[in-house]
Amino acid sequence: MNNMKNTWDEWYNLLINYYNHYGNIDIKQNFKTLDGINYNESGYSLGTWLGNQRLLNNLEEEKRNKLLKLGLKFEKKYNRVKLTWEEWYKLAYNYYIKNNNLEVPNNYITNDGYKLGLWISNQRRRKDKLTIEEITKLKKIGMRFEKYKIDINWDEFFSIAKKYYINNNNLNIPSTYITEDGHKLGSWIARQRYNKNNLTKAKKELLLSIGMDFNNQKNTLSWDEWYSLALNYYNHYGNLKVLSKFITTNGINYNKSGYNLGEWISKQRKLYNKLNQNRIILLNNIGMIWDIRKNKEQLIQLCKTYNIDINKNKSILKKSYNEVYVKICFLSDLKNPITNNKGILNSIFFISNSELINIYNIDLKYLLNTYLPNNKKGK
Repeated sequence: MNNMKNTWDEWYNLLINYYNHYGNIDIKQNFKTLDGINYNESGYSLGTWLGNQRLLNNLEEEKRNKLLKLGLKFEKKYNRVKLTWEEWYKLAYNYYIKNNNLEVPNNYITNDGYKLGLWISNQRRRKDKLTIEEITKLKKIGMRFEKYKIDINWDEFFSIAKKYYINNNNLNIPSTYITEDGHKLGSWIARQRYNKNNLTKAKKELLLSIGMDFNNQKNTLSWDEWYSLALNYYNHYGNLKVLSKFITTNGINYNKSGYNLGEWISKQRKLYNKLNQNRIILLNNIGMIWDIRKNKEQLIQLCKTYNIDINKNKSILKKSYNEVYVKICFLSDLKNPITNNKGILNSIFFISNSELINIYNIDLKYLLNTYLPNNKKGK
C-alpha cells in the first residue's frame, strides 16, 4: 500500500493520469484510485480532492491555471446561482447517463457545486406540485417517487453485507451506517443480532460466513477490533498521527458513519499506565507515540546526533522516536546512508509498514525486537 499522497503535485499527477486516459476531469465525488485511472476502494479520494480544489479561495495562481487548462470550473463553496427546473433536470439527466440510475445521495454535489441530491429529494417531496410533463421526464431517467429507498428483501441485504465484508474483512459498523447508495446496512446488521433466535439456521450460517458476531449486541468494538483499525491506518499511512475527528470503518478512509479512531488513539495515551504489557507492545509495533512533547524532544536530539537537517525533513517529527531510532540502526547495519547528498532522509523513514515488508521483508515489530529488545514500553 502506498503512502497517502500529501503534496499538491502528487495529487495533480493522479489527475493528469485521469485526464490523459478519459479526456476529461468529470470525476465522481467518491472516485478512489491508486493510479489515477482505475477505481480502487483502498486508493486516494481523487474526487474529493478535486472538489476541494474548486472551493479553495487561496489557491496559488499557477496551480489554479493548471486546473483551468484541464477544464475545472471554480465555484464558491456552494453554487448560489439559481437554476430553472429544466437546468436542474439537465444535471439529473447527466447523472443518469453516467450512473445508469437516479439514486442520488442526499448530500451529493455536482462538480459545478450544485446540490443535486437535495434537489432530487425535493422533487420526491413536491411530487403533487410537479406537472405531468415534469413527472414523466423524471420517470424516464429512473426517478422513483416512493420513499428514497424502498425496503429490499433479506437476500439483497445479505449481498450488500457480503460486499462490505469482502472490502473490509469485517462487519464492524455502527447501527447508523448507511451505504453510499442509501441502504441502512448498520441497522440491518443490528437487527440480525437482535433477532438471532428467530433466524433460520441457513441465514445464521450465511451471516457467520461473513464475520457476523451475534454476541455484539451493543455494536461496539473490542480492543482488538479497535487495534485492527489502527493497524490498517499505520500500514496505509506509515504513522499513527490520527486526527482527533478521524472517523472510519476500515482504518483508512474517512466515513462519518464509522468509529472515531482518533479519539481511541488519544484514549490509549491517557490509559497508558492501565494498559497491560501486551497491548503497549502491540501499539509500539505500529508507531504509537505515548508522550507527544517528549517524543518531539527526543527526535530533535536524535537528528542532532546523526546530523539530520530537520528543516529538510520536518515530517520526521510525526514519527515515534523508537521507530526512527531502530530504522537508523537497521540502515547502519546495511551500511546504507541515512540521508542522500541533498540531506533528505532515506525513504525507509516514511514508507508504510506494508511497503517496508515488500521492500525489506521486515516490519516495524521486527526492528523494535531486534534493536530495542529491552525497551518494551518505549515511553
